[in-house]
Amino acid sequence: MVRNANEDPNGNPLVVSKYFCEIAKLIKKIILEKRTKTEVVRLGTYDKV
Repeated sequence: MVRNANEDPNGNPLVVSKYFCEIAKLIKKIILEKRTKTEVVRLGTYDKV
């Protein structure tokens, strides 16, 4: 069995490190923000400042 980078330091494969949860949350936020901006531009409702 191969150890995963996000595995618990104690070796429990069912526990995910808080660090990797935070990274996943940031990635999701970035993707959702980018998707929202893309939708706004596509619909032509983007107000340039």
